[in-house]
Amino acid sequence: MAGAGLTLALAAPAGAQAATAAGGHTDLSLASKAAKALKAAGVKVTPVGTKAVDGVIPFPVTGSSSTKIMHTGGLKLSRGGRSLTLSNFTIVLKKGAPVRIDAKAGSAKVTAFTLDARKTKTTTAGLDTKVGPVTVKLSGVAAGAIKQRLGVALPGGYTMGKATVVLQSAATAVTLDAGTAKVLMQLGVAVAPEAPAVADSTIQFPVTNTGGVISTKAPITHSGGLVFSGAGKTLTVGDFTIDPVAGVLYAERSPVGRLPLFGVDLSGATVTTPGVQAVVSGAKLALTADAAGALNATFGVTAFTAGLAIGTADVVGLAG
Repeated sequence: MAGAGLTLALAAPAGAQAATAAGGHTDLSLASKAAKALKAAGVKVTPVGTKAVDGVIPFPVTGSSSTKIMHTGGLKLSRGGRSLTLSNFTIVLKKGAPVRIDAKAGSAKVTAFTLDARKTKTTTAGLDTKVGPVTVKLSGVAAGAIKQRLGVALPGGYTMGKATVVLQSAATAVTLDAGTAKVLMQLGVAVAPEAPAVADSTIQFPVTNTGGVISTKAPITHSGGLVFSGAGKTLTVGDFTIDPVAGVLYAERSPVGRLPLFGVDLSGATVTTPGVQAVVSGAKLALTADAAGALNATFGVTAFTAGLAIGTADVVGLAG
């Protein structure tokens, strides 16, 4: 469903900023009791279209709305030459909370699992939303299908494991150059994000392109900004536009209007398209002459120069 657009469908914590989702994953961990029971019954569980990592099976998110989250991949249960495959998992949401997982079983769509989210926590990491762990229980329909197809009796409501949902936001994350961070500290100039941008190990700016779709051949727009402050003075720039073709990041909002803030060097960057996502990694940012002049004038210094390494930018969005 590339280019179709996703939404952050899960209920976010109070105070969290809204952003456009750009993929993600739901991670399933099989309960040890269920794994032992299936093994004892001669049932082998194999991921389909995905691979388990340290006992966790990730299912890539392909789309979402306010009522559901769709995935690729599935699970194949096999025993004695017979098998049952459950695929194309869809988490059904009610008031932002996950309540069940529907799946494709052959040509039919069934409720494969029910979800118990009563003790589930919703947290944020930067602009991303994480919900889990959610208890995953076998539905009566799926239990019946397993018994009919594989000859193994498991009761409806049997606890199969835990699931955690992570929805990634369309965003640009900037990692500040260590040398430049030191210079700013020496000058007494602090840099902070302006909402809805947020900071943890990086400063993250929500992408505002329609549906979160990005490309290295078209402008990438953002909300939020940066606030430079020190000695009682402040310079705020925001609403950034990356022009990948021109190699410039513009601040559409600044004291002087549209300001070419950073040069953007994509020559060493990598562009990948994992699943529905488009990811640009390692774009180098450098201060422009115009931005250096604005910073020097604001803080009464001469330390800011054109070409000063700002850091690197990584952009995550949906592939067009």
